[in-house]
Amino acid sequence: MYPFSPMQGWYTFAYIIDDETMGDIRAALFMLGLISVGAWLLYRHIRRRREAFRWPLIEATIQSEFAANLAGPGVGMAVAGIAGSVAARNAYNCVLQYSYQVAEEFYAGYIVLGGPYASSGDASAAARPWLGKKISVRYNPAQPHQSALLPEDGAPAGMRGCGETPPASSDVITLSLK
Repeated sequence: MYPFSPMQGWYTFAYIIDDETMGDIRAALFMLGLISVGAWLLYRHIRRRREAFRWPLIEATIQSEFAANLAGPGVGMAVAGIAGSVAARNAYNCVLQYSYQVAEEFYAGYIVLGGPYASSGDASAAARPWLGKKISVRYNPAQPHQSALLPEDGAPAGMRGCGETPPASSDVITLSLK
């Protein structure tokens, strides 16, 4: 048989490591997990952005706008307590909906424009000058419903694309008619 079994090694390790050291090991593993998740998300973002650069550029038109409360009160409460909950409830971003046409089919995308604004009226007022404007977006030729708005293509500072689904908001009900 084996002169040293795996279970003997575990018992020896457990005997040497005390509770305080185990807490340190758990904390280090937790931090390593957080760093790994962050690195994966960054890698995925960079990879998607690089893929979008190869997509064809097309003209889109801003069709509509709405004010969205993107950070619900629960998020504010978790981060900064009651004051954070109140601040999150009163912070709005304006969302612009654009449309474009590929092979006689219409597709839509969403953009978050700057913010946050103190009220939904302020967010809507910031969006109004954009209605009817033409912008350049890139679309995925294999899946035309996927689009990207890139700063390199002339997107104004502070805009960020949300793709084909509108951002979740406690103030907006989203319906899909597919």
